[in-house]
Amino acid sequence: MSDKEINITYETLFEFSQREKNREELQSLGDNFYEDVSHYIQEKIKILQKDQGTLDTFSEEEKEKTRTQLGNIKRILTQLYEKREKKIINMATHKSREPATLVDESVMLNHESEMYNHFTDLLNKYRKEKLMSLLSTKPAQPTQPTQESTEQTQEPTQPTQESTEQTQEQTQESTEQTQQTQEQTQESTEQTQQTQEQTQESTPVKEEEKPLQETESPETHLQQESTQESIKQTEQTQEQTEIAKSKQETSDTQETQEKETKRIKFTHYVPKFLGREMEVYGPFEPEDIATLPIELAKILITKGRAEEI
Repeated sequence: MSDKEINITYETLFEFSQREKNREELQSLGDNFYEDVSHYIQEKIKILQKDQGTLDTFSEEEKEKTRTQLGNIKRILTQLYEKREKKIINMATHKSREPATLVDESVMLNHESEMYNHFTDLLNKYRKEKLMSLLSTKPAQPTQPTQESTEQTQEPTQPTQESTEQTQEQTQESTEQTQQTQEQTQESTEQTQQTQEQTQESTPVKEEEKPLQETESPETHLQQESTQESIKQTEQTQEQTEIAKSKQETSDTQETQEKETKRIKFTHYVPKFLGREMEVYGPFEPEDIATLPIELAKILITKGRAEEI
């Protein structure tokens, strides 16, 4: 870091800011740069506090100029600091990614050097914990089972001679029990057949015993025939009555419809229209003949659209 003393003025601050802005590398500042800037600002503040309450026109103009300079100085210092801060973070990031990179720390101020080292260590820490640990991960090698574990695994799968013999004995016993059950079932079936044969022998079939049917007399037979003829005549009479009733209802319906409707012939074009029950009529052309409800027919005749036939 340079020990060269710099005289801080408004112009030098502006020059530092522009140079830092226009160049990629971090620019050199004096070791006591921020202390010198602090003294410069204090001097400007003293000018504003001097001769407060006076009405001197020259003094007021000087104070107004100083206020403007203070505002510009703060803006220039903010831009200069943020620009250098961004460069230092980029240098730390590049150093963490490429450790062999050479970085010139001589142009850094004390607090900037601390900031650079802190960012570098922090980035290295998380890069090592996260990225490097993931990149260095290797696939797990399959472990070979030992001879003892193989023998232990094979032992349960191989049945012993004792268990085999027990299984065979149980199977043989089960077979004997099944045979005994079949023999008992066969004996029971034979006994049942013998019982049925004995029952058939003890109970002879009496073929001659049949229920006697009562003999019918001639009078009863004639009476039954008369009753059947009477029933047939009654059914025929009912059928004739129902047919006559149906014809009468049909005739009454036709007469009612003839009374409620009227046959007309259209003399003019009549478009489609609706009746009382929302039924659709039409359209009708001249000379068309139709049977319509009497109310509609009267309306059409009255309006001169049709004439009665």
